[in-house]
Amino acid sequence: MPAKLTGLLTPAKLQPLFWVMYFIVSFRLFARFPAGNVDEILLLLTLLILLIFCGYEFITQLYHGKLNRILFILLPLIVLPVLNAWQAERVFGQPMIYGILAQRQSYLILGAWFIVIALRRNLVPLRKIESYFILAMYVMLAIMYFFYLFIDPNKFAETEFVVYSFSKGWVYKFPNGVTAGLLIFSFVKIILQDKTRYLVPFLICIWYFIYYGQDRSQLVFIVVTLLFLYINTVSLRRKFFYGFTSLVFIAFAAVAIALFNPDLYSRYIELYTNASSIFTKNSSTESSTNIRFVEAVIATKGFNEHPVLGNGVLSNQWYDGYFRYYKYFYPSDVGILGNLYVFGMVGTLFFYIPYMFVLAWAIQLRKIKDALYLTGVYGSLFLFFDMFTAASNLTFIGLPAFFFGIVYYYRYHVYPPRELSSQSTL
Repeated sequence: MPAKLTGLLTPAKLQPLFWVMYFIVSFRLFARFPAGNVDEILLLLTLLILLIFCGYEFITQLYHGKLNRILFILLPLIVLPVLNAWQAERVFGQPMIYGILAQRQSYLILGAWFIVIALRRNLVPLRKIESYFILAMYVMLAIMYFFYLFIDPNKFAETEFVVYSFSKGWVYKFPNGVTAGLLIFSFVKIILQDKTRYLVPFLICIWYFIYYGQDRSQLVFIVVTLLFLYINTVSLRRKFFYGFTSLVFIAFAAVAIALFNPDLYSRYIELYTNASSIFTKNSSTESSTNIRFVEAVIATKGFNEHPVLGNGVLSNQWYDGYFRYYKYFYPSDVGILGNLYVFGMVGTLFFYIPYMFVLAWAIQLRKIKDALYLTGVYGSLFLFFDMFTAASNLTFIGLPAFFFGIVYYYRYHVYPPRELSSQSTL
């Protein structure tokens, strides 16, 4: 690869800064932050870097007559924004350019290939990419905590950086799922490598999910994900030890919360009661739940009208997008229904293709206990669950792209098929 390209990643002093910034931008931490065009410029710069590296890799492989299999796996998601923009033009009359630009963040999926390129060409060692990823997770978690602890969200009331809740008031709209990466990594370090120092970031992440995120579905999914990880990787003897220790800690934490913050229990009782009531009465006492029911009706009707290719993404720059037709409608609010409304059965299936491969590779590499690899596998599992209720893939594709790239690299470059029979640990 030309020196001008590799030079971007090789200087030792610049590497940590570059990779931390890459993860922050790729994971869209400040996607809604009111900082003018700063985030947009950084996003476009990130996309340009991805296009340069992946474009050069594609041309090189094409010249040698051997294309990498990761390209074929990602190809459906690469062409999907164009197909979806064409469908939006057919259904709503929106010019294709608006539909493509509205989905520009979708090309962060190229980050999966970019990670593989950087690792294969030794532009960054595997252990370095692990340390940069974890460093970026610490930085992002610190930033989110800083805003929640010290900056009144009312200051951003006129922006998209916050959303109003009748029960919580103004709250920040961070992609809370990014903390799952650090949470899973810390959990692996604790239960498989006895690294007790990771108990601190683990508890900080858990508290963020419980106290600040307060996303009922994400909380369930992260618990289920950790249980899967615990059951599949921990020996029987350790299961009893960690199981007993966890029960004692949970009991202590439950008592502490009951004494110092009993309102938190009331809040979660209300959250889950309202969530269950929508299945029985089609209504609840929570306005946001009722709004999502209305959005689900819109999404279901739209999917029934265009089940194969969906209705397409509408840009807010084109006559206010969905607001023009539905007043209040955000497809990502209604999870899998939103995916089906926007992309139809074909496009929705495209998003699940990488997860199918991760599952197959995880079965083949089931004996591998490497922390970064397991973070990629179980981080993908968490995001797979999350898509059913939040459709995070509509706006935040960088995190699953990284997880997929890591698992792919382990499968074909750390543990290629011919070595699986003789190796079980890294």
